[in-house]
Amino acid sequence: MTIGEQIGQVIISGLTMGSIYAIIGIGLAVTYNVTRIFNFCQGEFVMIGGMLSASFYSLGLSLPLSIGLAIGITAIIGAAIWLLFLNRPFARHSSLVTLILITVALSIVVSGGVYIGWGTPFRELPSFANISPIRLGEMIIDPQVPWIWGGLLALVVGLTFLFDHTLLGKGLRACSEQPIGARLTGINPRSMAFFSFILASLTGSIAGVLVIPLTMTSFGVGLGYSIKGLLAAMVGGITKIHGVIVGGMILGLVESLAGGFISSTYMDAAGLAVLIILLLYRPEGILRN
Repeated sequence: MTIGEQIGQVIISGLTMGSIYAIIGIGLAVTYNVTRIFNFCQGEFVMIGGMLSASFYSLGLSLPLSIGLAIGITAIIGAAIWLLFLNRPFARHSSLVTLILITVALSIVVSGGVYIGWGTPFRELPSFANISPIRLGEMIIDPQVPWIWGGLLALVVGLTFLFDHTLLGKGLRACSEQPIGARLTGINPRSMAFFSFILASLTGSIAGVLVIPLTMTSFGVGLGYSIKGLLAAMVGGITKIHGVIVGGMILGLVESLAGGFISSTYMDAAGLAVLIILLLYRPEGILRN
């Protein structure tokens, strides 16, 4: 493999993982912009989506049905987390720091519950496309990779339509941009927060079912995904979807380049280094106004 092909392979890998980070970051951005809470359960939604889809498929259900059930159940879990823990009287009068710590505690509880229910083995799904790996010279593209890229594109198109052309989306935007004005016009911020958690769990589970054929999943991967999604959102600008996408791609490429040309040991450190540098010189994010 030539140096150009090596670079191309690293870029493909970086864009693939960057797409996953972007999807996770979009879910974090949706809940943050409406509630101002950094939801550390977001990575658990990714993990649950992957684990449920693999479990349903192992029971003999078809792949599309397994994926659909996993996404639907994860959305219900996201709604329950808001209703049972973050919309209670004790939570309404708590500080944002306390609410964030509640999501951290919930992520630990969810991870522990999955450990009790499923154990430690990694679960997997077959690729959505039952074809051989795609070859471009010496470069190899896993057949799941186009599905990941396409999933990100479809999610962005869907969310753009939601926010621009539906009453629910306009309500979410109003609570994000002008929360006081939204209240004055009769929009219930807590109802919008409820829907934001449903959207976040949907996006997380989509990321989970997209990535599991490529990397497999287990009970302990959730926190790492939450951190990567948060890094993507902070690097690009958490108030803008396209900023989160740019942040995810930067993070994925930096990690892939570090892993491909230095050592996989330094992948996480490289991502954190990028965050520190950008927070020093552009604390509001690359594309945030």
